[in-house]
Parts: sequence; C-alpha cells; structure tokens
Amino acid sequence: MKLIIVVIAFFGLQMAAVAGDELNRFERAEQAHMEKRFNEAITLLEKEAKAQPYNPSVFFNLGLAYKADKNYPKAIWAFEKTLKIQPKDSEAIQLIEACYAEMDSNQTWEDETGTFQRALIAMGSDFWSVLAIVFSLLGGICIILAKRTQVNTKRKWYVGTTVFSVITLFICIANASSSYQYEHSDRSAIVLNEVEFGDNNVSAEKQLKAGSKVTVEKWHKDGSASISLSGKTVKVKKGLAKI
Repeated sequence: MKLIIVVIAFFGLQMAAVAGDELNRFERAEQAHMEKRFNEAITLLEKEAKAQPYNPSVFFNLGLAYKADKNYPKAIWAFEKTLKIQPKDSEAIQLIEACYAEMDSNQTWEDETGTFQRALIAMGSDFWSVLAIVFSLLGGICIILAKRTQVNTKRKWYVGTTVFSVITLFICIANASSSYQYEHSDRSAIVLNEVEFGDNNVSAEKQLKAGSKVTVEKWHKDGSASISLSGKTVKVKKGLAKI
C-alpha cells in the first residue's frame, strides 16, 4: 500500500513539475526577450505556441522575438497568425509593415478582407451563429403571433418585425460563414528565407520573395504544398509557413 502511495506521489510531482514549466514558460520567454536572449525566447515561445495554438499573445510575442532576431519572414508569419486569431489587432499590422521596411522590401501588407469586414469577422463565427438562431426564433414567433392577432396595428408590427428578423438572419448567416472560413482556412502561407522546390525551378524561386504571402492550392501529407505561379502549378517541398 505504501509503495502505491509513493508511486502516485512521484508521478503527481512529475505532472505538477510539467504543468509548472508550461505556466512559467511564457514569463521566462518575456524575461529572455528583455535580456536580449532572443534565441531562448524564440525556443520557449515556439513550444508555447504548440501548447496554446489559439492564444494571440503567444504569437504576437513570438513575432516580436523573431523581429528582434532579424528573422523577418517568420516574424511576419507570427503576426499573421496573431491576426488569424485576433483580426482587429492593428499593432500586428503595423509590425508586419515594419518588417517589410526593415527587409528593405517593396512589399506592403494588403488587407484582403477590408476594415469593416475584419471588424465583423472579429466577432467570431460562434457569435454570428447564435445571433442567427435568435433572429430565426424571433421571426418564427412573430409569424405565429401575426396569424393569431385580430388587431390590425399589432399584425403590422409583427409582420414588420418578421421582415426585419429574416433580413438580419441572412446577414448573420453570411457573417457566420465568412468568419468560419477566415478562422479555419489553411490556404495562405508566408514564404520563408529558404525555399525548396520539387524540381530545380529557378524562375519560380525568383518569383517567391521571402516574407511574401501566397495562396496554397493544396497541402500534401509530407508537408509540401502546391501553389500557382504564372498560371503553372509548382510544388514547394519546404519553405512555406502555414497561417
């Protein structure tokens, strides 16, 4: 019995140590960054990003560490990941622009979504889905009440509310769909410094600038990707970071 208690206590301490390490990792990364130990900060934050893949603060700080280490393409990727989770993060956008400027690049960040649409997407697909359910129920209730009431004024009010609910319902469905696609799409990637193609395609290599954002046609099981360049499908074996 004592042996079992000792074993349980041992494994309990081990698990607590691992949990404590994960809790302190972010703080240790921040400390390493302040002390300009950027490689250490990057290593810690990369582990933290795997443990918390939906935490925008982790990717934002990882981007800062990459930028401080002058690894601008990876910094751009980390800030793009921040925007993926937190679409209205204007500071992340400014830092992407700063990365392009420090790379001495003529590239600029392009908002493919638009400021207004980005604000709507930031509310999340769950929010819009719940709102769609609410307005569908409201519309259904108003239809029933409009049929049952004998008062003409009330009937007009119920009909008007029904029309409003139906229009709003379609808007909510459209925004829920846009938000869901934005949250779950994996068709965008950032070009890193070293790109390796499926064949020796020098012309394709010249077209892919480090830090640029590309659309991926298909991700393969081995981690490679197919992209379209000048109307041709090119396979990239490595060098693309999925957003």
